[in-house]
Amino acid sequence: MPELPDLERGQDGVIDMKKKFVHLLFILILCCLLVILPAASAGNGKIAFESDRDSPTDMKWDIYVMNPDGTDQTRLTFNTANDDTNPVWSPDGSKIAFASNRDGNFEIYVMNADGTEQTRLTTDPGWKTNPAWSPDGKKLPFR
Repeated sequence: MPELPDLERGQDGVIDMKKKFVHLLFILILCCLLVILPAASAGNGKIAFESDRDSPTDMKWDIYVMNPDGTDQTRLTFNTANDDTNPVWSPDGSKIAFASNRDGNFEIYVMNADGTEQTRLTTDPGWKTNPAWSPDGKKLPFR
């Protein structure tokens, strides 16, 4: 990981504001990358995201995909009772893993890139969220 800029005080005891700005900018860019990159597909160029846009009064989240320029926004899940969250593309862009509490508690699911064949992968009582594909697409760790 890149080294953060030094924020030590100068001889006069004042923090160099230019260094502080660079430090904050570095953190902001890193945070943006952590939010955006997991949703971008390596295989098909689309972005997967979660939104409550179709149920704003009860704030139920579903999974959507779109082109990088924001066009062709398509809803893939229609879980009106609970939430579908944390979408992440498989390395080849053919599948999306996500977390859902449609069965009472958060479990990990996988579906095809077009939203078909939504399949539950986990079945124990604890919450499972934040799936993340292994680089070869053979494993799917989660939190």
